[in-house]
Amino acid sequence: MNSTVTRRIRVAALVSTVVALGALLVALPQQAIAGPATVTKTFAYTGATDTFTVPAGISALTVTIVGGEGGNGGADATPAPAAGGYRGMVTGTLAVTPNQVLTVAVGSHGGTGASRINANTAAAVGGANPLGGYAGGNGGHAGTNGSSGAGGAGGAASVLQVAGASVVAAGGGGSGGSGQYASTQGHTATAVYAGRTDTTSTSGQLGQNAAAACAASTCNNDDGGGSGGGGGGAQGGATGDIQFGAGSSNEWYGFGGSVGQNSTASLTGLTASYQYYPDNSTDGSIVISYTTGSPAAPTAVSGTAGNGSVSLLWTAPTDPGQSAISDYVVQYSSNGGSSWSSAVDMGSTATTGTITGLGNGTAYVFQVAAVNSVGTGAYSAASASVTPLGPPSAPSISLVTAQDGGLRLSLAAPSSGAAVTGYDYRIDGGSWVSVASASTTLVIPGLVNGTPYTVETRAESAVGVGAVSTPAAGTPLAVPGAPTISSLAVGKGSLTVAFTGGFNGGGAISSYQYRLNGVSWITATGTTSPITIIGLAPGTEYAVELRAVNSAGAGAASVPANATTPGAPGAPNVSAVTARDGSVTVNFTPGATGGAPIDRYEYQTATGGGWTVASSTTSPITIGGLSNGASVTVSIRAVNAVGAGAASAPVTVTPATVPALRRSSATPWQAATRTCPPSSPRRRATEGPASCATSTRRMAASPGSTAPTGAPPRARSSSARSRATDPPRSSTARPTSSSSAP
Repeated sequence: MNSTVTRRIRVAALVSTVVALGALLVALPQQAIAGPATVTKTFAYTGATDTFTVPAGISALTVTIVGGEGGNGGADATPAPAAGGYRGMVTGTLAVTPNQVLTVAVGSHGGTGASRINANTAAAVGGANPLGGYAGGNGGHAGTNGSSGAGGAGGAASVLQVAGASVVAAGGGGSGGSGQYASTQGHTATAVYAGRTDTTSTSGQLGQNAAAACAASTCNNDDGGGSGGGGGGAQGGATGDIQFGAGSSNEWYGFGGSVGQNSTASLTGLTASYQYYPDNSTDGSIVISYTTGSPAAPTAVSGTAGNGSVSLLWTAPTDPGQSAISDYVVQYSSNGGSSWSSAVDMGSTATTGTITGLGNGTAYVFQVAAVNSVGTGAYSAASASVTPLGPPSAPSISLVTAQDGGLRLSLAAPSSGAAVTGYDYRIDGGSWVSVASASTTLVIPGLVNGTPYTVETRAESAVGVGAVSTPAAGTPLAVPGAPTISSLAVGKGSLTVAFTGGFNGGGAISSYQYRLNGVSWITATGTTSPITIIGLAPGTEYAVELRAVNSAGAGAASVPANATTPGAPGAPNVSAVTARDGSVTVNFTPGATGGAPIDRYEYQTATGGGWTVASSTTSPITIGGLSNGASVTVSIRAVNAVGAGAASAPVTVTPATVPALRRSSATPWQAATRTCPPSSPRRRATEGPASCATSTRRMAASPGSTAPTGAPPRARSSSARSRATDPPRSSTARPTSSSSAP
């Protein structure tokens, strides 16, 4: 056994440690700190087992176990296979207890096959293990005839026994022997494990002999190389293959045997693999190491400022020392490392921790040391300086704006030692909700329209949560829904709109607006139905839309409703004008009403003269107070709420003179009537008075009366009959006079 001890010892001189105690600085001595020391023991093959006793205070061992190498095959006229091969290796950390005894059994390498020999030469011998098993298989013999290469032997496995479990690093397989020709050169053993199938054994399988292979195949030439033996392991490796002839060759040549099987015995912390080696003559080995002393120093210490605190992060030591790390301690300095605080016990094996009780605005540097069962290790290098900072002050809610189902807050940012990273809000004293944004505009969704809420906010920074704002109130609102227009009532230059209001959006309706024919919106007077729109043009059709407004804004528009404002009436159509004693009677057909009821009719008796209200609003109307025998030009017009309409076409007529009546019931009387054809607006506008036909009819006077009272009697004289039967006289478009009635 070879034993070497490598020690790494760090001794820190006594230093002064300063603890801030109010305004008082207290200097404390600090003990010397010894760093970790690594002890390494290497075990080689001796032909006998050895033991290792775990020292006091040691709970973990680092092990590296490798098996013996396999031997190379022999040469013929063709060289031996290229040197090298693969063997097993197990590495890792074992958990142990002090004074525990481990058994060490190192395996040797396998022998190299002889060159240019025949079957009479002894085979290469497999590697050995002092436990009695785990040996390598012997190499195969060359053929009986000629002189060829024997197969190489397998290497033995190395074994470390721990509490009854065997950790095995397998031995390598031996390479094959060569025949005479280049095509029959032996093959090197590979890293692919193939266990022997003939039996269950920790020893490798023997290599194949050329003579035995020839006998089994009834070949005609017992000449050539043997195959390699298998390596030892948890299960021994299989023998190498042997083949006859290649190309024009008629000799045997061998393949390498398989490496043995590794085993970690299912112990935690161990890893098994196969390792390449460049030669074929090295024994296995077992290396055990352990660490004594306190841990090495942690590295990469960094800190994040808090409110009177600093959160630290560091990397654990690469070497924990004699035992596992059980704790960490921290010291800090406010003067760049000239003096240090007393050690602060972190009470954990975590590589993070927080130092509290620091002064905001003061820069600090920090060092961290690990602790194990031996003591406190070396302190790390000092961190970069970190300055604790206070949390944000309270933000101010400067404006609360209602939204549909939410509130939008406009904030005045707080003062903060560290940058504000976000804001929180709460509703009506409930739970806080975080908003991961430093924007001073904060939107609170998911609220009920029309419900009042009390809102508070606070800011966050890397330091922590800040003070709470003064509460502010707000009520979410939607814009109103569309009203429904139920009716439109027309008036002179106005429309009266009756409607049913829509959803108020959760707030009071402040006004209604209307729009005519898709133009601009105008605020109406009043916030209840109906509303009246004035100042409209007469006789004009309007499409009316209505919308409501609350503090959230204007809502949707109603479906348009259509109505036409009233206009002046159309011109009446005079059908006949009858001259009477001091009066005329006018028969007419009313014109269009203009969309409003006819309030009255008016007449004039001279073109361009004044208008007089007629005594009737229906046909006929009588115009009295006229002078018999004096012609008048009569027009009439209708008047509604909008005003006076167009005048009818003028008609000229002369009231009749009534002569004295004989006191006879048979005295005939005649009356003149002007019959006027219907006239069109075009004629009235261009032709002046209408042409009217004059007719007469006899009227019988009532007894003792001078006025006609009934149908005319027969004429008593020829002149009277002649006048009574004269044809009517036509009027022209110009003013004309009519003859007096007899």
